[in-house]
Amino acid sequence: MAKRIRLRQRQKMSLMHKAILVTAGSSVLGLAVYLTVVMNTSNVTDSRAGAMANMMLGYDVNNGEVILAFDWNGDDPTKASKGPDAIKISSFAAVMSEGVDGTNGLSGGKSKDGIDMVIPTDNYFNADGIDVSFDYKRLDDNCDFISRGRYFNFGMKNGKLTISYKVNLEKGRSYSVNETVNYELIKDDEFRTYRFAYDPNSGKGEIMVDGVVVWNYQGPKERAMFWKSSDNIIIGRNMNGGGTEKTILDNFIIRSTTHVQQLPITLLAFQAEAREQHVMVSWYTSRETDIDSFIVERSVDAIEYYRIGAVKANGNSDVLRAYAFVDKTPMENRIAYYRLMPSNKPLKSIAVPIIGYRYRVNHPETAFNPKDYPADTVK
Repeated sequence: MAKRIRLRQRQKMSLMHKAILVTAGSSVLGLAVYLTVVMNTSNVTDSRAGAMANMMLGYDVNNGEVILAFDWNGDDPTKASKGPDAIKISSFAAVMSEGVDGTNGLSGGKSKDGIDMVIPTDNYFNADGIDVSFDYKRLDDNCDFISRGRYFNFGMKNGKLTISYKVNLEKGRSYSVNETVNYELIKDDEFRTYRFAYDPNSGKGEIMVDGVVVWNYQGPKERAMFWKSSDNIIIGRNMNGGGTEKTILDNFIIRSTTHVQQLPITLLAFQAEAREQHVMVSWYTSRETDIDSFIVERSVDAIEYYRIGAVKANGNSDVLRAYAFVDKTPMENRIAYYRLMPSNKPLKSIAVPIIGYRYRVNHPETAFNPKDYPADTVK
């Protein structure tokens, strides 16, 4: 399995390199000519463009917003950080310590029943696409991470990931995806980040584990998911952690998705990296339409964001351009989330992908794949 994933990554990397070369020109020389660096400090060189291509292994830019989030850092397991609170949950489910990064998380308690947390239906959930991510410690063999009625389920069967969803086609027709993924969840008492995303613009569905794509399905483009609007969302059905009372679920986030064409840019890369005593956030675009500036925002929870600076944009462009912003006062030894927003005249502000990064003075490291967190919309 690992070999297949690495081969897939190499194949995608090759395609991404070609895509960037086509955008910038037919040669590396063409890339160097077209690469324009605009930044507040430091330099982003044309030699970085090839390395940045791996940022495209995840999802395309979209402007989805967070519609539901649970971090379970309070005492009430039904209380949402954003979106509607749960209306029902197992009486054994409880907020406990030993979540991700020392925070609290959710435990199924001593019961052999599942967490079975019910989220009431809401129009926000009837989006064209969905992007759901969460941290999970496998102690079960069979459970549903998230389900909604008969038409959507992301879960685990006999230790392997499962996915089923339905997509609308023309003239009242539809197609369904229902697969058991050839990926077995590791049972080692460690949290991993699991994510399913369906992009209605590209028609692609993907499952990622710690930022690595382990499954994908390419359907027709420009097609929305099918939802029965009266169906509630259920989180953690049959998920109980074997009755061990251990914390097994944390940082559950659902985002909607819409069409990438609504954005005034085509983004090729977005990443953060340590540079001496600061963090440099950099990105590449191949198209810009009436962009005034790029606003950089930072968050401690990927929900509430604060502006930390801005970079002047080119305005209008159809060639490859590079930008960077330096966070001179990075948060040390904890995850900070960065969000990039293009601001222009005909539109208000539209957010593009989020990245999570842990800055350590002596051992800086990326905490999450930059594509783990997709776009978010600022109202």
